[in-house]
Amino acid sequence: MGHKRIIALNGSLRVGSSNGQFLNALEDFFSPFEFIIYPSLGDLPHFTPDGHFPEVVLQFKELVSRADYIVIVTPEYAHGVPGVLKNALDWLVSDERMPGKEVFLFVCSAGDGFHAMESLKEVLRTMSLVVKEERCLSVSSIRSQFIEGRLKNESLIDKISSMASSLIY
Repeated sequence: MGHKRIIALNGSLRVGSSNGQFLNALEDFFSPFEFIIYPSLGDLPHFTPDGHFPEVVLQFKELVSRADYIVIVTPEYAHGVPGVLKNALDWLVSDERMPGKEVFLFVCSAGDGFHAMESLKEVLRTMSLVVKEERCLSVSSIRSQFIEGRLKNESLIDKISSMASSLIY
């Protein structure tokens, strides 16, 4: 196996969010790979299609383009995708280095996350990213999935392990 890189994006800006906690837990599952968590999508300015790319956007695009895989962890807000995540994806739309990149998608919410999941799959496929159903997982009741910062649900742990092992084997 060559050196593979994963860029992980958190659709939540809240400090101490369950999504951030879940994203940190994912790092253990993908340990054979370089797992880079992007610090905060909130640092990206609002998208404009005028062709001007601020330095922070250029750095973000470069980091994502150098990744072999993209992991997205996001909550569902009002049956939709958080604006900060959609904004980040909009900055990547016209980047010719994005098509063909494979995505792991986790929607972690109090409810089932169905609407955000379906919306995100549509956006990602429109961007020509590879979204496989077996690499998409909705995690409901996200706040109850942890004990002392560690995932406790064995079924969930098994599902994530299976998803991660699809890259290894």
